[in-house]
Amino acid sequence: MSMEAGLPALALIFLLGMRHGLEPAHLAAVDGLTLRSQATHARWTPWMGALFALGHGVCVLAIVAVAALASRQFTPSPNLFAWLEWLPIALLLMIAAMNARSLLAGAQLAEVRGRLLPSWLRGASGPLGAILVGMLFALVFDTALQAAAWGYAAVALGGMQPALLTGTVFAVGMGVTDTF
Repeated sequence: MSMEAGLPALALIFLLGMRHGLEPAHLAAVDGLTLRSQATHARWTPWMGALFALGHGVCVLAIVAVAALASRQFTPSPNLFAWLEWLPIALLLMIAAMNARSLLAGAQLAEVRGRLLPSWLRGASGPLGAILVGMLFALVFDTALQAAAWGYAAVALGGMQPALLTGTVFAVGMGVTDTF
């Protein structure tokens, strides 16, 4: 595949990355990190989105690479893909049910979302906190599954280099949005 033939695909992946950066979870995480860093890490406050995206992007690239390596050894059956299509739906319904139960018991929405983070990371601020929260967000099932699929598909198109290029372009697009 020539570079010219791959440019439209890379442009689409970049736009998908930018769109991913606009997901409500990203906006809420970057907003919370920015607000918490103002008092203690004011110098880093403008960069919380970029640091969150850096952590998120590093994990996305790691997942793409692992999936690309695994795809050389393992070819999943179509039945596995059919099952995996329903798994994110089931997980989101489970999280919604847990949130509804907590809210009906009197918890605040921020408290419900905060329970998804480890206790030592709930009040994170500063550069390291932003990077770690970004990394953790990349391990959420839909992002991890999407990155793994790209790694698997990109290897079929030419090996590890296209897989890593795909992940990098996506992460850069997401980083642009999260930074702004």
